Amino acid sequence: MNPLRQREPDFATAPDESDARAQLPTIDAQQLWFRVRLQEWSSLVIVPVGSGGTAAETASRLCEAGHVLSEGPVSVLHAERMEPSAIADLMVELSNRPKSGRTAADQQRLVISVDPVLTNPLGTGIAQAADAALLCVELQKATLADARATIELVGRERFIGSVLFRARKS
Repeated sequence: MNPLRQREPDFATAPDESDARAQLPTIDAQQLWFRVRLQEWSSLVIVPVGSGGTAAETASRLCEAGHVLSEGPVSVLHAERMEPSAIADLMVELSNRPKSGRTAADQQRLVISVDPVLTNPLGTGIAQAADAALLCVELQKATLADARATIELVGRERFIGSVLFRARKS
C-alpha cells in the first residue's frame, strides 16, 4: 500500500474573490509557510518534542497555508501511530521522491507529522528519509534535554528550523 495515498487531503475548489479573505490561513501559519519554503524540499517532517498534539496541528495548518499560498500542490500525512510496515513503505517512497521542492510548480510538497521520536523511534526513520525536518517545541511541556536528544536522534543537519508554542491550558 502506498502510504502517500493513504490520506490525500480533500480540498474544495478555489474560493471566489468575495470569500477569499475568510479562507486565508492564520497569520502565524502564513508566516511559517513563507519561512519553510525558503529551503528546498518536497517532503517536510514536523518532529515534536515531548507530548502534545502540536505536530499534527502544525502540519495541518502548514498544509492549509501552503495550499492557499503555494504555486504547487501541498498535502499532509499524519504518520502518528502508523504501522511499522507502512512506515517502511513511506521511508522508501520519501527516499525516491525528487529532492527539489522549488523548481517544479507541479511537484507535490508533502508535510508529515510524526510522534515524538523519544517515545516512538519509528518517526526518526521518516525524518531521516525526508528532505527536511522542523522541530516543534511546546514551551513549559518540553525540556531542553528532550529537544537536544530529539535533534541528535534525527540529525542536526536534517532540521531547517524550529517552532515554539505556548503550552495549552488543560
